[in-house]
Amino acid sequence: MSQFSVCTIMKNEEKNLPGFLEALQGFDVEIVIVDTGSGDRSIEIAEKKGVNVHRYEWKNDFSDARNYAIKLAKKDFIISLDCDEFIKRLDIDELEKMMIDNPDALGLIRFTNYMVADSEKGAYYDWIARIFDRRKFHFEGKIHEQLKPVSGEKNQISGYHAPVEVIHTGYISDSEVSEVKFRRNVKMLRDELKSNPDNKYIHFQLAQELYNHEEYEEAGEHFKEVLDTAILKPGVEFHRLSVMGVTDCLLHLGKHKEALESQKYVEMFGYTPDLHFLMGVVYYLNHDFMNAMQEFVIATNMDNPAKEGTNTYLPLYYIGIINEQFENYNDAKKFYEMCGDYEPAMERLKGIMTGGKNAD
Repeated sequence: MSQFSVCTIMKNEEKNLPGFLEALQGFDVEIVIVDTGSGDRSIEIAEKKGVNVHRYEWKNDFSDARNYAIKLAKKDFIISLDCDEFIKRLDIDELEKMMIDNPDALGLIRFTNYMVADSEKGAYYDWIARIFDRRKFHFEGKIHEQLKPVSGEKNQISGYHAPVEVIHTGYISDSEVSEVKFRRNVKMLRDELKSNPDNKYIHFQLAQELYNHEEYEEAGEHFKEVLDTAILKPGVEFHRLSVMGVTDCLLHLGKHKEALESQKYVEMFGYTPDLHFLMGVVYYLNHDFMNAMQEFVIATNMDNPAKEGTNTYLPLYYIGIINEQFENYNDAKKFYEMCGDYEPAMERLKGIMTGGKNAD
């Protein structure tokens, strides 16, 4: 019998809950569900599947709710998930060995974050700490909660890549639901900043919320707050994402020259192809095609993208555009064809073919 409990909190998850529970079938894990006030059929669905649902009075504090679920677990090894996060791969035996070998570390789950239903196009990947020993860790923070040592120690926490993969579909929700979540999250984050204005992680999370809501001016300010005053470290994901975020905000605002300043972060955060691709776009928009081409080529020669396509069809597409602008139509055609079914590349390719453009 395994030593794992899967703990989740939910509210109005009748759409996701059947798939969430189905993905856990066949795994020897305890399932702990805490409901924070559902008004739909969520509780009924869970109970029909034989899962006991624990009621919880919502206190506007995600950590408090998650810690309540942890306390209800009968096992000490915890996998914390939401109902829109579906297990794709889980090696229980290997995971248990890793936890025993790394008693004071957190297990990182590989997330594939879908942006479009039933398609990995545009998805991005990240590793998130969601596996831990409840005797040593708990959640802190009212929103976008993080795992912290129960002991209160401030030492840096180590992590390991767990043999667990999850598909996350939470970003595909309809516009009305997204708007409600956005207003709730932004209010909670602003309240958190009032009491803890120097917390760079809260600035980052607020920036993410604003960016996803296309409020690029204010989002960029909060991303800058992270970069201007934090001691940046390679490998700290929210530092890397803040570099990407502030650069992307500047591009959305048409501040192409200002975005060139992000080149100073490439040495520290260029260990994935994502920043190289983004800097390629920055150079391209500043009409510096030589440096743009160099960044795109670097991206295509790297592995482990954080966002799907940043080392394949996205830089290849821009390389095709640059060749087309220099009237190297045969080369442009070759690079567009390498983009596969990427629609913008297919449209450009169609334009070359119908226009009868040929370098020969």
